[in-house]
Amino acid sequence: MKKAMMGIIVGSCVVATGMVRAQMQPQAGQPQQSEGDQMRTQIMNRMQQMQERGVELQERVNAIAQKAHEQNPDLQKLHADLMEVYQEKLTEYGHPSEEEMRQLQNMQQRLQAPGAADLDQAERQQLLQKFNAGV
Repeated sequence: MKKAMMGIIVGSCVVATGMVRAQMQPQAGQPQQSEGDQMRTQIMNRMQQMQERGVELQERVNAIAQKAHEQNPDLQKLHADLMEVYQEKLTEYGHPSEEEMRQLQNMQQRLQAPGAADLDQAERQQLLQKFNAGV
């Protein structure tokens, strides 16, 4: 999940950098960039380079962490213990378990399936109540 969030953040920054850069490009018939515009362009270029380097470094760190995790049984046990505590806290705060999430997804698919209209009213109502109750 951290990788996905990092990717989204970095991707957003790259897109924003591109948009700013596009806005800063002189159009045909416009005078050359002022010294301030040139400086902004240089800063934006440097910022993009730094963001790209950050992505590279994050990928390297992730690869090293994965390799260390795979080669170290103590880390694997620690990770398993941490995930157990994490799941307990999710449950404690009312988050559905993975099994409950699967059941909810199955109910949703069943209710949205093309044949859902063929369910008898009582069965449909029961599914909707279970779904709305969170299983």
